[in-house]
Amino acid sequence: FLLSSMEATGTAGWQSEGSAFTYLSGSASNRIAYSDETATAVFWWLRSPYSGASSAYYVNTSGVLDGGGVYVAGNYCPRPALALSSLISVSSSTDSDGCYTVESAPAAEQYIKTGGVWTKMV
Repeated sequence: FLLSSMEATGTAGWQSEGSAFTYLSGSASNRIAYSDETATAVFWWLRSPYSGASSAYYVNTSGVLDGGGVYVAGNYCPRPALALSSLISVSSSTDSDGCYTVESAPAAEQYIKTGGVWTKMV
C-alpha cells in the first residue's frame, strides 16, 4: 500500500491520514527513494490527494513533500510501505508500541526495530 503524506513526512496534506512514521518523518534523507538499486533518486507517489482533479502528493528526489498531476506518472514510481518475504511470520497482534513483531524468519535473516520501524539487518 502507498503511504499518506502524514505517514511519510509528518505533514498533513489536503486531509490528515494516519500518523507520522518516525523514521520517514524525521529526516528528508530517509525519504529519498532510488530506482532499481541504483544511485538515481526518483519521485514516489503517496496516496494523499492534492488540490485539484487528477492530482496527488509525492516525495521528490530531495525527500521533500510536493504535489502534482498523476498524468505524468512516467516520471514517478510507487514505493511500498512494507514488503516482507512470504517466509517471514509476523504476530497477529501489536506489541506495546503498536507494532506487529517478527516471530520467525528464514535462517540468517535478522530484523531489528528502530524508531518503530522494522528493518532487515545486513
